Amino acid sequence: MVNFQSATGLKMSHVFAGRHTRRLGEILNLTPAEMTACSYQIESTKPTLVRGEQLRKFDLSRRARRVCPQCLQESAHQQFWWDLLFISHCPIHNVQLVGHCRCGKSLSWGDREIPRCKRCHDGSVLDLPTDAVKSDRRFELWALGRLKVIEPTQKIPMLDDVLLKDAVAIADRVGRLDEVGWAKSWIDSSVTFEDLMRYRESGFAIISDDGLPSLLDRVHRQSEKILDRPPSCMEASLGWFWWWFSHSGGRRFSPELASILTGHFDLKFHVKNKRMNIIAMPRSLMSLKQVSRISGKSYSIVRAALIQRGATKAPSRGSSFAITPDEADWVAENLVDTIEIKEAQAMVGVGWRSWQVLLRRGWLPIVLGPVTYATRRSRSIPFIRRQAVTDWLDAIVDGAPELSECPPSHSTLSGRSRKMTTSFEQLFDRVLDRRVPVVGRLRGQPGLAGVVLRDADFDDLIFRGGGRPRGS
Repeated sequence: MVNFQSATGLKMSHVFAGRHTRRLGEILNLTPAEMTACSYQIESTKPTLVRGEQLRKFDLSRRARRVCPQCLQESAHQQFWWDLLFISHCPIHNVQLVGHCRCGKSLSWGDREIPRCKRCHDGSVLDLPTDAVKSDRRFELWALGRLKVIEPTQKIPMLDDVLLKDAVAIADRVGRLDEVGWAKSWIDSSVTFEDLMRYRESGFAIISDDGLPSLLDRVHRQSEKILDRPPSCMEASLGWFWWWFSHSGGRRFSPELASILTGHFDLKFHVKNKRMNIIAMPRSLMSLKQVSRISGKSYSIVRAALIQRGATKAPSRGSSFAITPDEADWVAENLVDTIEIKEAQAMVGVGWRSWQVLLRRGWLPIVLGPVTYATRRSRSIPFIRRQAVTDWLDAIVDGAPELSECPPSHSTLSGRSRKMTTSFEQLFDRVLDRRVPVVGRLRGQPGLAGVVLRDADFDDLIFRGGGRPRGS
């Protein structure tokens, strides 16, 4: 078996963390869409994505990895869904996933070969013993169907209509409510992986079999016994479950679950209109937290973008930030699918000085102008979409052939300026005007770092004196 890092020049742990996926796709001759379908997209200020589905970062096994030995015998590559913590078995061979080698050590992303453990002499995990799955794993089959790993099993409106990360949370909380019952506050002590799996499967069975109304009635009766009086409000009726649902967003979090809760409370006691808004009436105004969840950007960035746009006034200190549906739509249209400065700069393939030139001259495909927001120190950032950067670079190359290496008497666009022999600004201006033609694109080099030019086409720009060229 060939060592992964030696064969690709990439670390397995970096690829798992969503880094260098474009480079790996070029090595494997896969399109960006094909790489997105089989790898995670992990960014600091955005939800973790896989196949278009949002996940919580703690839904992934980040250090230890798990495998299906029988799958590895058929094809020695890591399936992305083996690292999802809410998946515990392989539906193809109906066996439990294995996370430990025969030596007793955990498999990790530090292993240099997928089917081997680096911590023991033998190291092969292809013939590790596996345990057959003895109980139904209906939730896991549903989740794998949603991720298009297997054919979808069944339609569950309450779970199908929400994000995958929220569906995992709903199944887990319903299962906990069935097993733990009523409690005033959240109970989460000494919960094991097996407990979480049992909660999800139990919750999924209750939801899919329409058993949630009867479960809520049972919890209501339990609260009456514990409190020694009939519950008179939503918090008293369902305890921690109500607090979890309302803090998760109420109706906007799950309209189907809100509808069931509305029917439950309507039969038990009168609910004031102000409280009923959480479960029964969609709000005309949205909170900063809700809009932040939609856009995947932090509160401070969304807040600064709206104020700078003039969509809303800055509220007084300590007051709430109400956002209209039109403003929320503007955020969704302009801030979703944007990338951070470091990632955009890496895609363009230039250094910081050249990046500032591109910004100053207005050459970058910026969706929204720089927004100033306050963290520990004031920062100003532009918003750029990943696809816009890709289209912009393709337009610059304009169908030039792909090259394996830079020919003699040729230079890359950003490489020439880094050698301090040519003004990057003047050279790039000529490239945009087609006065200096692009003759090729280096394979494996990002953005402008791979744009190949003929030295003779810009000989008059080459600086032949001492010091740094002017205008660079």
